[in-house]
Amino acid sequence: MERDMDIEALRSYLAFSETGSFTRAAKQINRTQSAFSAR
Repeated sequence: MERDMDIEALRSYLAFSETGSFTRAAKQINRTQSAFSAR
């Protein structure tokens, strides 16, 4: 279970680094902006 959380954190980080925006990164990984930035 903990490994799944690490993978999700990595996906979030990669999405943000690719887009440069919390909003666009959240859309890319199908999350709300508030849920994304809370990570």
